[in-house]
Amino acid sequence: VQAAERRGGGHAPSPDGGLLPEAVHAGPVLPDARDRVTALERQVLAVMVQMPLVASRAGADSIEAAAFVDPVHRAAFEALEAAGGVDRAEQEVQALSAGGAGREAVERRAIGRWVEQVRLGAAPEVDGALTALAVVELPLVLRRDANGVVDEASVERYAREAVTSLARMGVNRRLTELRARQRRMAPEDAGYREVFEEIVGLENRRMRLSQGG
Repeated sequence: VQAAERRGGGHAPSPDGGLLPEAVHAGPVLPDARDRVTALERQVLAVMVQMPLVASRAGADSIEAAAFVDPVHRAAFEALEAAGGVDRAEQEVQALSAGGAGREAVERRAIGRWVEQVRLGAAPEVDGALTALAVVELPLVLRRDANGVVDEASVERYAREAVTSLARMGVNRRLTELRARQRRMAPEDAGYREVFEEIVGLENRRMRLSQGG
């Protein structure tokens, strides 16, 4: 991940001053994203890398690593979470705000600190994937008001929908695995209760996701 504190040419500016390095192109370090699931995984990761503050408000850190099918995507997500997740970027903003600097300057410094933490723990191949994610084009048209200010509500709505969709896929995948295991067990078998309780918990989580919670 490049600690770019400028908004890169050719790409839509990130509402929270995210990472848009110059002259870096998504290459073979990222998997082919022609199928819907891989494309969604990439979108969520790109939001987390490019717009960590937006991703934090969208609840991206609540996604389980197992929701990512592609191993490269999963490794990239785990590298972000190992550095405290996107919520860490928001925490950095809060910590720096006490200094009295302007919001934009604070966010730039906070994201720079967060990127350093991510890079410290990322293996070279994962760092390459994160750098490529920083310039992935998102299927998002930024709306602006009469003064040219980005409508952040529409950006956050897009991010939340992407995060929720991926989280729901992960929950459904895990439920499928657990139900298959449960069918092979008898109620008195060791571990049956744990499987049942996890199924109930996942069902509740799926309901909350469906309700936008």
